[in-house]
Amino acid sequence: MVAIFAAKTLFGHDFEKSSDDIGITIAGFVEGLLSFPLNIPGTKFYKCMKDKDKLEKVIWEKLKERIACPEEKKGDFLDQAVKDVNTDFFLTENFIVSVIVGA
Repeated sequence: MVAIFAAKTLFGHDFEKSSDDIGITIAGFVEGLLSFPLNIPGTKFYKCMKDKDKLEKVIWEKLKERIACPEEKKGDFLDQAVKDVNTDFFLTENFIVSVIVGA
């Protein structure tokens, strides 16, 4: 439930329209962060890294959509970040995705 709220607040993910289960991906990512960092297939950390990649891909897609159509506002963090990309010199697309994912 918290993951769903976080995804909606940070990057406006709509769970009714999406086929991706981002809530499970976020939960797997957070759970893997608390595991031993052994990046071998079958470990929680390995799954965590795969979930991180999937989450970054979803956020990149949302970011590209928002940059292409900045008039469509959803009132989330990603809208504010896209608005600030042109005003702040250090705010880049890579930085936005890294901040949202937290990695």
